[in-house]
Amino acid sequence: MKTTIISLICFITFQSGIAQNENAKQVTIDTLRIVKEKNYYQDTLWVMDSSQTYYSLDWELYLSGNYKVETRDDQGNKLTAIKRIKDRYSELFENYSFDSVTYFGGSDKVKSLKTYGWNVLDSKWMDNVFQLYDENQQWLDSYDKSWNRSQFEYGTGHRTTNEYENEALVLSVKSTLSPRSEVWEPNERTIHILNESGMDSISLHQNWNMDTEQWDNYYKYESHYIDSLNTIDYYGYIWDSTASYWLPVNFTHQVSSENGLRDTTEVYKWDSIGNYWKMSFKSIALFNESNQILEIVNMFYDNEDTLWVNNKKMIYSYEVDLQNSIQYKWDTLSDYWKPEYKSYRSYAFENIPDTTQYDQWDTIGQSWVPIFRSISVFDDRQNQIEDLFQLWTSITPESLKDWKTNSRTIFFWSPFNPESVIDTKLTNMKVYPNPAREYIIFESFGQQPTNLFIYNSSGEQVGHLYINSSPLVWNTTGLAPGMYFYHGEQGDKIVSGKIVLVGE
Repeated sequence: MKTTIISLICFITFQSGIAQNENAKQVTIDTLRIVKEKNYYQDTLWVMDSSQTYYSLDWELYLSGNYKVETRDDQGNKLTAIKRIKDRYSELFENYSFDSVTYFGGSDKVKSLKTYGWNVLDSKWMDNVFQLYDENQQWLDSYDKSWNRSQFEYGTGHRTTNEYENEALVLSVKSTLSPRSEVWEPNERTIHILNESGMDSISLHQNWNMDTEQWDNYYKYESHYIDSLNTIDYYGYIWDSTASYWLPVNFTHQVSSENGLRDTTEVYKWDSIGNYWKMSFKSIALFNESNQILEIVNMFYDNEDTLWVNNKKMIYSYEVDLQNSIQYKWDTLSDYWKPEYKSYRSYAFENIPDTTQYDQWDTIGQSWVPIFRSISVFDDRQNQIEDLFQLWTSITPESLKDWKTNSRTIFFWSPFNPESVIDTKLTNMKVYPNPAREYIIFESFGQQPTNLFIYNSSGEQVGHLYINSSPLVWNTTGLAPGMYFYHGEQGDKIVSGKIVLVGE
């Protein structure tokens, strides 16, 4: 079983390098893949909350519930997003992360993205992730301070800063931040030397020496462009600090077709004894007229017999809204391509898969046996409403072999007015979920109790709550869908806001 899992991981990794449909726009929200970045329907923005259940052989476990609410500008660009997760024991929602996005004026180009993690112990937001871009959407600065939610402290942080020249990367510096430290220490850097055409000619990688406080050479790549960009040779070297010499390590010969698709890649390794480049690995790819990958063959070079030996092969086929792929391994004893794994991928919408399944070849029964599959269900607005992950049970008798659900996530969507989102203002009063169906939770973080009154859109009082420091759950069953307002006092402060109730 262990061998099967490792081989399958290699199979999936093998595919990832040549994955089709790369133009699909997918935004990750919780466990959800949103089909459209600007997810509007009849001028209404829809937001999601979800619940997840894990299934075992004879029991099921409710894992979590969460929801994420976004505010957007008139162009549909995300401005803020707050994610809240449900505690499985208290059944209450608590803060998890908060995003803030800025844009270059009058465009949808992101200027910066900042993410905060919630410190439950001190009830405050902690600076966690930051990304900064220029107007060409080139990455300038990025860090992750690795806020540990369970241990209430920062781990080792990582940062990368980039510099560009005529839109070409010329310097990239990586730094680390030690726990309980506020100083970013340099770690490694890459210097890119460009040729006259502005292409990367030399990539020099160096490590920071803390003793000498200087940059030490580590390894470098030299790029030689032949026949414009269709043929490129890459030479890799590692620095010998003892001899102060660049030692050759590997050489890659890459040939691409006129449309830029990589057809052939050959890899050589340096033989330090014979002082020559020794053939090592080769990959050959075939494409159809639509530039879709049809076949990839990987080979290793047998230096004893001085010939190329087949290793693995991937075959792809396409139908309407369907993509199939099969991985083969060369059987040197029988001289034939032995099937290993097969995958199916169907699409509910353009570039958006709804079902993915992986099978393994049974050498004894000479047939394909399912392993696992994932199924996504969408509504007519292209919002994902269900996600299933299933495992195939290969048990006897034959009648018991079937798909068994391992996990299931259900997504609930509600329309909302961004002005009704209270959490994004990070006030002393938290109101969630908003929009809501059956209940709303009020949390007061002030020093004094809150006396709160709730009214419908006609001004009629429909609720009166007295909130201490503990969260209070207000049951909304029996109230009609629509807009509601709350107003109250917290000591000498006034708290107020809007609530949206939606139907089933």
